[in-house]
Amino acid sequence: MYQPPRVQVIGEMLWSRLRALTPQRVRPARSMLLRQGDPATHVILLDSGSALVTLAGASGGQTLLAVRGAGELLGELAVLDDRPRTATVIARRSLSRAHRAGS
Repeated sequence: MYQPPRVQVIGEMLWSRLRALTPQRVRPARSMLLRQGDPATHVILLDSGSALVTLAGASGGQTLLAVRGAGELLGELAVLDDRPRTATVIARRSLSRAHRAGS
């Protein structure tokens, strides 16, 4: 099922305001952004590059759930639910502008 990037859902003005409130970080390809099972302490606003969302299976394998690109908000559901992360997010390509919001 297609879901438009969050920036299209919340609008460019709100997206810009969120970006202004958060520190910008550069992350190389294959770096871990969010880890399954970790506490949900922040969300990531993805301004550039792309990220893989994966789920660890009982046998240790990884299942690809989604590929996310610029304009996405990552990790927001765990923060809203106040539960551990349910998936891992890894930078697929270098992220020259990723913003981290939270503690």
